[in-house]
Amino acid sequence: GGETTILSDLQKDLPFKTDSAGRFVADPQCVVYNCKAEEPLFTSPADKKAFALWQEAQLLAEKGETDSAAQLFRLMTKVSPELAHYYGM
Repeated sequence: GGETTILSDLQKDLPFKTDSAGRFVADPQCVVYNCKAEEPLFTSPADKKAFALWQEAQLLAEKGETDSAAQLFRLMTKVSPELAHYYGM
């Protein structure tokens, strides 16, 4: 599961084939768009911890506690550099 394929009207007049797993397969020339679902982003334990740190830092920053917020933001970038990059940090 997790795949979306949009076909042109030409496929209406052609038979569907099946692959080795028994799934229907369209004629490749009739495929207008195809997209496979990927694993969700940032779901590792480190990413989840980093996101929680980011949320806490945001709240502290909104309260004006900028020094504490900055410490948490720095910690967040160490826990998950990938998430930090996503947020432009």
